[in-house]
Amino acid sequence: MIAILEALEWMLTKRSEIVRSFYVAIGHDEEGRGLDGAAKIAEFMREYRLDDIEFILDEGPYIFQDSITGVRRNVAMIGIAEKGLINIRLTAKSSVGHSSLPPQKTSIVKLAEAVSRFKSTAHPNRFGQGPERETIESLAPYCSLFYKILYTNLWLFGPLVGYLLENDPLLSSLIRTSTAVTIFKGGVKDNVLPSEAEAIINHRIYPLDSIETVLEFDRNLINDPEIQLEQLGMAVEPHPISPAGKQAFGYQTILKSIQQVFPAVAVVPGVMYAATDTRWYLNFTKNIYRFSPGYLSLENLSIVHGHNERNLNSYHFN
Repeated sequence: MIAILEALEWMLTKRSEIVRSFYVAIGHDEEGRGLDGAAKIAEFMREYRLDDIEFILDEGPYIFQDSITGVRRNVAMIGIAEKGLINIRLTAKSSVGHSSLPPQKTSIVKLAEAVSRFKSTAHPNRFGQGPERETIESLAPYCSLFYKILYTNLWLFGPLVGYLLENDPLLSSLIRTSTAVTIFKGGVKDNVLPSEAEAIINHRIYPLDSIETVLEFDRNLINDPEIQLEQLGMAVEPHPISPAGKQAFGYQTILKSIQQVFPAVAVVPGVMYAATDTRWYLNFTKNIYRFSPGYLSLENLSIVHGHNERNLNSYHFN
C-alpha cells in the first residue's frame, strides 16, 4: 500500500501525463475475507457505474529468486488465475470418562487416523490440464538444456514433468488442489477422555476443480462413517483464467512494466496460489491479473504468515 501511494505521489510531483483513468482500491481486511473492505468498494463502484474496467491488477506472485528448478533466471510470475479456497472441519467423537479406562480408540485417535490421509499431495496431480502448462512452456527458453528439452516437448514428456514438479517447492503448488492441516484440537486435561476432537483442513482449489469436487474427494478419502466432515465458513470457487496472449492488453501492459523495472527477469503467466481481494471484482472484467513487484527466495518463504512476519526492504524498493 505504501509503495502504491508513494508512486501516486511521485506521479503528482512530476506532473506525469496520465493517458488512461485508473482507480486505486485499498481494502483493510483482505485477511478477513474482505467483507468490509473490497466488498464495500465493489458495491460502491457498481452503484456509481464505475465498473467498465479494462483490467485489474492485485497482489500476487513475487519475483522468485533461484527458486524454480532448472531455470537460470529470477522469474516474475503474473497470476492469470487464482486458486479457490475451502476450509474443511473433521470431527470425531468417543465415550468420555477417566483415562485409566480408555476405549480402543479415543476421539483423538480416530481423528488422527483420518487426518493422516491429508498429506499435501492428497489430491491428484493435474499437471497439463490447467494454466500451469502455459507456465512451464513459457519457462522453457530460460531453462538449462535438460529442462528445456522437457518443457518444449510436453506432448512427450508431460507425465515426467508432472512427476518432477511434485518435488519442486514452488511449482508443486500449481499442479493440484493443495492440502494443509492447520488446526488440531482435542482434550483439555491429561486424565480425562476427550468426548470430541476436531481438525481443520485448508485447501487451495486447483483452477479446474471446484468446491463440490473437493468435498466429494475428501469424503471418499476418509471413507469412515465415524468422522464427520463439513465445510467451515465461506468457500470460494477458483477464479476464471484471464487471457495472457500478445493481444491481451492488460497482461502485456503489466509484462512490459515488469521488464522496464526488472529487465533481467523472466516473465511468465502463472496461478496465484493464495487468496486476494479480486474475488469481489470478478464481474467487472475478464482481465484480472495478480503480481507483487518484489523479490522472494525459498529461504524467505516462511516470512509470509510465519514467525516475525515482515517485509524485506527488497520487497519495497525497485
